[in-house]
Amino acid sequence: MIHLQKPCGNIADQPDVNLIITTGGTGFAPRDNTPEATLRVIEREAPGLAEAMRMETLKQTPMAMISRGVCGIRANTLIVNLPGSPKAVQKASPSSRPFSNMPSPCSPAPRWWLALIREHHPK
Repeated sequence: MIHLQKPCGNIADQPDVNLIITTGGTGFAPRDNTPEATLRVIEREAPGLAEAMRMETLKQTPMAMISRGVCGIRANTLIVNLPGSPKAVQKASPSSRPFSNMPSPCSPAPRWWLALIREHHPK
């Protein structure tokens, strides 16, 4: 979990980063610990965002129920957990569209940067 927690916290603390999107590690497998790492990094949860993404995906597949992704804020950075499957990310995309084309609501800065962290499980 530290392999995700530490970089996520370090990136979130940079003043020019307003959005971090993680992919993968949100399922039920023992190695899926992205939500736990995110919860240790964020200062405040934003459960409505994660719920909206699950609800949108649930319209298309019952597998949405096994996503444990969370969303929250650390400093001026919004952190969003997305599933690892590209297909699942596409299904959630209508509800995640608000943060794909506008600055983070956490910061009045006119520009923003996106950090993408991919959960990787060594074989």
